[in-house]
Amino acid sequence: MHAHYNAYRKTLNHTGASRHRDASELARVTVALRHAETGHDRAQAIEETRQIWTRCGVNACHDETAMPDEIRRSMRDLASDMILACAKAAAGDVGSLRALIEVNQSVVSGLNPAMPRSFHGDAFHPRVRQVA
Repeated sequence: MHAHYNAYRKTLNHTGASRHRDASELARVTVALRHAETGHDRAQAIEETRQIWTRCGVNACHDETAMPDEIRRSMRDLASDMILACAKAAAGDVGSLRALIEVNQSVVSGLNPAMPRSFHGDAFHPRVRQVA
């Protein structure tokens, strides 16, 4: 997942306006996922996360910018990994839920470096890499 994530961050130079939309949506859904850890609206937060990553994967497949193919593939692969993690989290896997939160936080920090430092996290310790 880590290599896919790095490639996704490289695509940010190609994405323009969607960059800010993705950052705000991922930030919002990550807060919802944090609440889901305590049982509040878990299914809804996971579903919203899945929808965002599904859109990111579709956008990677159909992007008409000068995005290099390897970055497009890696972005699509990261989206697939995140969708799989959503399915595992929806089935009750706490590790997958935490991984969704951490990867979203890390992606948001790449999309919007102005986020408060406390929002950022080291998303890529071994447990997170093994989720997908």
